[in-house]
Amino acid sequence: MMMSVLTRKTLRGHRMRSNREFRFVFTRGRSQANKYYVLYVVPKQRSEISKIGLSVSKKVGNAVIRNRVKRILREILRERISLFSEGYDVVIIARKDAAGLSFRESEVAVDILLKRLKLI
Repeated sequence: MMMSVLTRKTLRGHRMRSNREFRFVFTRGRSQANKYYVLYVVPKQRSEISKIGLSVSKKVGNAVIRNRVKRILREILRERISLFSEGYDVVIIARKDAAGLSFRESEVAVDILLKRLKLI
């Protein structure tokens, strides 16, 4: 499995920002979950780029912990976005137990969900 090297700028073009985009994925998307994360996916037009949204609530922990979880998720997805088929919107919600995971444990948990939804 060969992964291309992406810069942070490349991932910025793939970030979901508006509430409307998040709500669309929640209402129309399929979901898979495990103990640590919930992943929602909705297919789009093939010509459109895939977008990713992250949601980490205050239940996960204080600001330091929430930002650490978001940084880990961004890095995991930065490495994998080139493997996605074009035209998917993805939202990942971190559950409370995600706060205690290492990078490798998070990577395994996210990969399982991505494979279940046939994104990679």
